[in-house]
Amino acid sequence: MKLRLIDKQAAFTLSILLSLIANAQNPIISQRYTADPTGLEYNGRLYVWASHDIDGQKRYWMNDITCLSTDDMQNWTDHGEVFKAPDDMPWVTQAWAPSVVEKNGEFYMYTGDGNRSVNVSVSDSPIGPFKGVGGKPLITKETPNADVEWLFDPTVFIDTDGQAYCVFGGGPTKIQADGKRRKNARIIKLGDDLVSTVGEAVLIDAPGFYEGGYINKRTVNGITKYYFSYFTNIGTGMNIDYMMSDSPMTGWEYKGTVLQQPKDNYNNSHASVFSFKDKWYLGYHTRKIATDRNVDPKIALRQRSV
Repeated sequence: MKLRLIDKQAAFTLSILLSLIANAQNPIISQRYTADPTGLEYNGRLYVWASHDIDGQKRYWMNDITCLSTDDMQNWTDHGEVFKAPDDMPWVTQAWAPSVVEKNGEFYMYTGDGNRSVNVSVSDSPIGPFKGVGGKPLITKETPNADVEWLFDPTVFIDTDGQAYCVFGGGPTKIQADGKRRKNARIIKLGDDLVSTVGEAVLIDAPGFYEGGYINKRTVNGITKYYFSYFTNIGTGMNIDYMMSDSPMTGWEYKGTVLQQPKDNYNNSHASVFSFKDKWYLGYHTRKIATDRNVDPKIALRQRSV
């Protein structure tokens, strides 16, 4: 496994999510397959969490989360698996696509139980161990307006006013029995405790949305914008596209592509955007390493590298 990062200089504009001044792919780990990276800066270190693709699997089986950290983007510490299902969360069997936020010295990790629900675990350290809380899923298809095709890929974002939001969902856009297209990107408010929801989920009408929704915020010259990036699986594009808004819940407008499918990348389908020491990075996964190793094609589809 290798973690690939695209280094972005922190040059946001109102029309471009990330200005590509540098474009360096930096592998940081090679001892196991992973996917779905997310990053968080804390106390001078960047922590990256990722799903762990079990070696040789013939279906998507990921039941633990890997954590890495660095203080210079050159030397990395592998903290191993910091969460495992069902050991650390008895009501689930899978741990997909982590998102981690910090509040008052506690770290909250949000994961998908496959594509069935969103769940939350907590630790007093970014390197775990994380333990499930609540005794049941945070979001299910019974949550108001949360009936998406795939209920997974949570991203939690805490705004500057303290309000937290969770983006989730995925799946192909399908025609329903009523003739309308089923759209699968949602956002919902979280309670102050970060382990409960408030109200109903709201649709983000993202063109070509397939999975991997990610939300963040940036203020430049006194103007604040929210950014929603996501993987689109329309045609042969397989790009990371983005939208912008003045509010995290409404008003999203499509703006274009953040990252085109890199040459020989073999699907960069789940990405996240995070900052570290005033630089911005985009992490994503690929199947290139498995294919380069001549892994059986059916297995290589499930042996991703970030």
